[in-house]
Amino acid sequence: METSFCSYQSLLLPRSMETSFCSYQSLLVPRSMGTSFCSFQGLLVPRSMETSFCSYQGLLVPRSMGTSFCSYQGLLVPRSMETSFCSYQGLLVPRSMETSFCSYQGLLVPRSMGTSFCSYQGLLVPRSMETSFCSFQGLLVPRSMGTSFCSYQGLLVPRSMETSFCSYQSLLVPRSMETSFCSYQSLLVSRSMGTSFCSYQSLLVSRSMGTSFCSFQGLLVPRSMGTSFCSYQGLLVPRSMETSFCSFQGLLVPRSMGTSFCSYQGLLVPRSMETSFCSYQSLLVPRSMETSFVRPVTEQQGGGAVVLAPVRGK
Repeated sequence: METSFCSYQSLLLPRSMETSFCSYQSLLVPRSMGTSFCSFQGLLVPRSMETSFCSYQGLLVPRSMGTSFCSYQGLLVPRSMETSFCSYQGLLVPRSMETSFCSYQGLLVPRSMGTSFCSYQGLLVPRSMETSFCSFQGLLVPRSMGTSFCSYQGLLVPRSMETSFCSYQSLLVPRSMETSFCSYQSLLVSRSMGTSFCSYQSLLVSRSMGTSFCSFQGLLVPRSMGTSFCSYQGLLVPRSMETSFCSFQGLLVPRSMGTSFCSYQGLLVPRSMETSFCSYQSLLVPRSMETSFVRPVTEQQGGGAVVLAPVRGK
């Protein structure tokens, strides 16, 4: 197969496909699509969308949303929320929670838990467990197991199994299986199967299937399906569906739904629901629930997780 491949743009591809690709913006794309893309803000986007985006704070956002965001603490947040956050310990937290946290061992933990942890072997563990661990082979293990392990081939194995393994092809295998494997195409396969495989398109396939595949758009597909696919918006889709999709907000959606979506708070939502959501504590919640929450509280039982407490639960 030596003459069946050639090097193109530093990739190895079948010689028959050598003229089917071209280089565009340092990417390898089908030649037929070479004029369908353009470079915008360093990204490759369909040419038809070239004027629909603008650069804001170094991010590519829909042009219609360009004035709705501002930069706060290096993050892009909705302008309406600009004064609702503050920086604490290098993290962006709701201003109402500014005094609820403290820094311990370089981690941000609820202030109420600040004295419940200690540092052991570089890990943050509950203070009550401080004497229950020891370091073995650079790992933190229960002290009661400290003498039960040993290091073999760089792995930590039970001491009772120390002589049961050997190294084969840089893998750790049971000693009893040492002669049952061989190396084929740099993979470890059963010796009995060593002649049953061949290399096709740099993949290891059953020898009986070697002629049943072909390469299409750089993918290995059954030969019988080679003409059933086409490339659309850089995706491989069934040819019968080629005209059924369109690009909306950078996503590939069914063409019939192209006008049914809009962008809200940076998310793609059905247009019919555009007014049904609002932003609360930086989360997108149904507008009908906007008054159903109180400010976030910290629950210690959940491991310090921040949750929204329903008004009814006060």
